[in-house]
Amino acid sequence: MAVKSEYYQKLVLNGTVEDLIDLLDQVGNDNTITEDEREWVENSIHRRLSMFKGTPVRIVNIESGVEEEPPQTVYDEFGGSSIYKGEIFIYGLKWKMYVPSIKFRETQINYWYYNEKVASILSDVLLPVIPGKFRGYFNYPPWLLGTSYAPHTYYIPTDSLISLAIERHVIDDWNSLVVKGIPEKLVERYRSRNLGNSL
Repeated sequence: MAVKSEYYQKLVLNGTVEDLIDLLDQVGNDNTITEDEREWVENSIHRRLSMFKGTPVRIVNIESGVEEEPPQTVYDEFGGSSIYKGEIFIYGLKWKMYVPSIKFRETQINYWYYNEKVASILSDVLLPVIPGKFRGYFNYPPWLLGTSYAPHTYYIPTDSLISLAIERHVIDDWNSLVVKGIPEKLVERYRSRNLGNSL
């Protein structure tokens, strides 16, 4: 295992759920490691995240007393463009996690976390600065923005959109999102990423 992989492994072992989510993004965009190293670290993160998910659900039929399989929920894979990877609980909310399908792997975005409530708030608050004023912007995986699935728009990271909204006086400040219902820790994450990108 290379030195960089060892560095990531230490972060994985000591990270909170939020840290691990950030780390997935960091590893996915790290051009200094090989594909094998990236895959190894991502698998380690997923194994660690699975420890936070709790115990599996058991369903027992009341009449027969026989254990049954839980009902399978069909998840939207956005026309085959995305692969559903499960649910995770962070920032006090449940999120669906997706990765791009093989035909969209060229994108620089490797993971997308979706929460309907957060998407709805961001869509309402940030609409004036969303490219093409596309109402579904936060309901589509970022790798679909600007394609035939979501034409007349393109992807801008959420932290950059928030910063632009503040600059154009669409919202007063970062705290405006907390007032609207976005979890404070998530807003702080967006804010810290924006400061990191501007340096």
